Amino acid sequence: MLTRRRLSVIALIITVTLSLGASRKMNDAKFAELCGKGSAQSVSQAIKNGANVNAKDDEGVTALMYAAMAGKTDTLKVLLKAGAKIEAKTDDGYTALMAAANNGRTEAVDALLKAGADPNARNNDGGTALIGASDNGPNGYTEVASVNARDDRGNTAILLAAIHDNAEIVKALLEAGANANDKDTSSTTALIHAAEGNNTEATKVLIEAGANIYAKDNNGDTALIKAAKSGENETVRVLIQAGARVSDKNDDGDTALIKAAENNRTDNVITLLEAGADVDERNNRGNTALLHAATFGHSETVRVLMRAGADINARSNDGMNAIMWTALISTRPEKASATINMLIDAGINLKVKAQNGMTVLDYARKNSKLKGTDVLRRLEKLTK
Repeated sequence: MLTRRRLSVIALIITVTLSLGASRKMNDAKFAELCGKGSAQSVSQAIKNGANVNAKDDEGVTALMYAAMAGKTDTLKVLLKAGAKIEAKTDDGYTALMAAANNGRTEAVDALLKAGADPNARNNDGGTALIGASDNGPNGYTEVASVNARDDRGNTAILLAAIHDNAEIVKALLEAGANANDKDTSSTTALIHAAEGNNTEATKVLIEAGANIYAKDNNGDTALIKAAKSGENETVRVLIQAGARVSDKNDDGDTALIKAAENNRTDNVITLLEAGADVDERNNRGNTALLHAATFGHSETVRVLMRAGADINARSNDGMNAIMWTALISTRPEKASATINMLIDAGINLKVKAQNGMTVLDYARKNSKLKGTDVLRRLEKLTK
């Protein structure tokens, strides 16, 4: 039989229990984090305890976005069934679909699309989910998104995929109707981006799709010039085999050979010479490949160019020859010494003067890095 005192105790227990239950309701930030790290069951229980399905963290990232970024498809379904807003956006305009696409979460992308997410929604930079996905793994939603959509920086999905060497995505986008000769706001094509980024496979895919190998960006650089400067030798070979012209110049008059020499890409220098590049071709400043290589003390590249018959006494528009440039610019004594000694041994003219009247000895003495070196003493002895 229940006494009045016992009834009072039971009432107190019920009150405390209800109070504890209410306290288990998660705040928005913790619930959003749970959706990215916890199980679908724990998320479902939190919702039953009163968690806000449209919760956001301090940066405006919703619970649905957390689940999308983590690829938690089951959690996405729980949230959507409970009323989560599928098109909610962060302050930067990103949606859950963009979050999934940017992180390569293909299954989450599919689930969101089936739930009605807009594949052509744009963030504040004009980017779509497909554009964001271009630097991740293969995806299966190119058919429902606009493959030629462009963000505010002029990038399309195929441009970004080429930059990030996703040859499979490049191929998928081309099959879905992407333009192989698409350009960004600097007139840089997907092929130029791929070549510059050492992305040989993407380069091959684009060439096979009919990309223009002669196209130039706003600086006049072709894919071959970009590849020669920073790309892998295989990419250079692929472009040459496809018909790229080694004689093409950019707006500064630089050829692929000059850029390769300047950046000490000896392997590319050899390949370009084998393909018929003119070893003594000059740019707008009168510099040859040898002058550029010597300027930075690239001794091995200098050796290759001299063996190919480069004119060691060639002078730039200001009257400076290779050894002058080495003596003036090089900041590493060991590299400068190797290059200077090589040029001396090859018989370069040490008496010639630049337009300002200075000789190689003047430049060497001016370079503090050469002070007290054997090569400076050699120059002093030879130019007495």
